[in-house]
Amino acid sequence: MKRLYLPRVSRTSGWLEEWMSDDNLGVTTHRHLSPLVGLFPGDRIRPDAGDRVTLDGATALLTARGMQSYEWACARRAAC
Repeated sequence: MKRLYLPRVSRTSGWLEEWMSDDNLGVTTHRHLSPLVGLFPGDRIRPDAGDRVTLDGATALLTARGMQSYEWACARRAAC
């Protein structure tokens, strides 16, 4: 697990990168939150102990994606 890529914070958007690029290559309001797997269900991004920049990037991505979703995506947002 330690070899898995942990997304970095994009210099252009301030969000965790969804792709291994600073560019926002996806749809901003898309329901998928794959960069946040390190936050939930994983534990590589932690509010209590970790890199504050990464946590801020995760928060910014979650905020940018919004709460307008349905089904499992709402539960995933709530868990994050």
